Amino acid sequence: MKETVFTHPSQLNRLKPDPLRRTIGLGRLTLGGNLSGHPQKDAWEKELNRRYYACGCTEGALGLITGLLGGGIWQGIRYFKNPESFGYIVLWILGIAIAGAVLGKVYGLARAAAPLKQIIRDIQKNWKVEPTAERTIYHCG
Repeated sequence: MKETVFTHPSQLNRLKPDPLRRTIGLGRLTLGGNLSGHPQKDAWEKELNRRYYACGCTEGALGLITGLLGGGIWQGIRYFKNPESFGYIVLWILGIAIAGAVLGKVYGLARAAAPLKQIIRDIQKNWKVEPTAERTIYHCG
């Protein structure tokens, strides 16, 4: 399994919270460098991977079920008031269910973006980086 190791807090800026702009193929996200001994490292890695790879599937499934039930009830009420063809009713119910699934998926992806931004900020805030040694510049001539 592929693994991406971050050795400096600035490298976390590569992780795009927007689900449509996320880099594919990073594999497991691991925190390295001088963060290796930090007590929260494992919890941060777990949360970072969970949020970065959130797919919105649960919310999409709930949207699908809600669309099926809501569309079925709505079309059932409409049918008893004004009977229509069975095919027309089924198309309406399926259309509402698909719309519910899409809306649920989008909601699930958006819902994971804000906590991803927050976990990245938390890691960067707590990741202490040792300053680099100053170099002397020599001017010749």
